[in-house]
Formats: sequence, structure tokens, C-alpha cells
Amino acid sequence: YLPSSWTGYAPTYVEVGEFLGSFGLFFTCFLLFCRFLPMIAVSEVKGVLHYARSDGEGGPHGR
Repeated sequence: YLPSSWTGYAPTYVEVGEFLGSFGLFFTCFLLFCRFLPMIAVSEVKGVLHYARSDGEGGPHGR
């Protein structure tokens, strides 16, 4: 096994497709996770915004 007999490597279309498909599958699963299992529910954030304002103007319209 001699390093002098090594040659260059060129991936085939199948290998490039598998590589891109693995990224696509990861991002699809990641985006589905973000869509259906958010870390903080938006409804909870909207409910807390009224009380979180420090200037005392937390009305129903957020002004």
C-alpha cells in the first residue's frame, strides 16, 4: 500500500445525492420539531407580555 499509487477521488451522483439528502432529512426533521414542539408557547409569551412591561402602560393593545 504505497502513497505514491494513490489517485484523486471524485464522488458519483449517488454519493452527492446521499450527502445532500442527509442534510435535507436533518433540516426537515429539525423544522418539524420546531413547528410542533416549540420551546416556549407563543400564547404563554403573549399572556406574560402584559405584565412584563416596566413602564406601566401594559394595556390590551400593548401600548
